[in-house]
Amino acid sequence: MIIEAETILIGLGHLLKGDLGISYYIIEALALEGLEKKAKLVFLAEETEKLDVFLFKKKEAIIIVPAVLNLKPGKILCWDYDDFLKRYPLVSHIQPYKKIYDSFYLLKLIDALPKDITIISISVEQTRKAIISIKAIKAARKVINIVKRKILEENIGKVSRIYSVKDLISAKNLVF
Repeated sequence: MIIEAETILIGLGHLLKGDLGISYYIIEALALEGLEKKAKLVFLAEETEKLDVFLFKKKEAIIIVPAVLNLKPGKILCWDYDDFLKRYPLVSHIQPYKKIYDSFYLLKLIDALPKDITIISISVEQTRKAIISIKAIKAARKVINIVKRKILEENIGKVSRIYSVKDLISAKNLVF
């Protein structure tokens, strides 16, 4: 008998568009730290039309959304469900948020919305290259710790590493 995790962590973005793909590396880093034992880890890329399927009747959902938000790159915004609904008019023109809103609306209609929802937005710069900036990597480390605190409900003292120190010291941007 397979028991589904009650918590799901979903990363959105585009892996080949630089910082917009940072949620993939966050999901990967959390998997390497063993978080898949506590939560289902999913990278949907830009396939946000499947979002409601993954959120259906979960107890807790964390959605990581890298987006061009006209904020300082690397800025992190954390919203719960109510905060998201209040701020939605400000971000409704940004594609991932539109689909998130639509999925929430549908799931609420059928009483299948997760009880605890956290949306973590990372402000990024749009690039046409598969380059992750240092600002995005620093933001990713913070997001990893936010997620670990939320899922594991413990104090995380040390900053998680996504890449080796040599990689970070030797390059301003990492190319994948």
